[in-house]
Amino acid sequence: MSAFGEWTTAEGLPAFAHNGAEITWDPIIDPLSTRHRVHVGNRRITLVAGTDGLCDLWDEHLGCRWITERTGIARLGELSGGRVLFGPTFLRTTASDPAVSFERTVLCPEERDRGAVRGLVGDR
Repeated sequence: MSAFGEWTTAEGLPAFAHNGAEITWDPIIDPLSTRHRVHVGNRRITLVAGTDGLCDLWDEHLGCRWITERTGIARLGELSGGRVLFGPTFLRTTASDPAVSFERTVLCPEERDRGAVRGLVGDR
């Protein structure tokens, strides 16, 4: 257990369950932030997953560029993300209240084939 969460397993693999702590840090080139990030993925594309449930895609293979930045769902009406789980190649957010619950998994598979990347992000 740390100030940020604890290690667990998901689908038989190690994962880190973020506890929702909003600890401020200084990213130096940007303003102070409570959004913490982790890079997961493969050798061609990286999912930059944030504790706020938003995601970025980074292409290291073709030019070191951002494909998307701060996309996804961080809020559904009054229901906001409750649990954030970082796996080896995915980000999973879950939230619920008495009436509804949702789970969103953003997967960045371990694959080196260009066709898999094309299918993941489209032809750009």
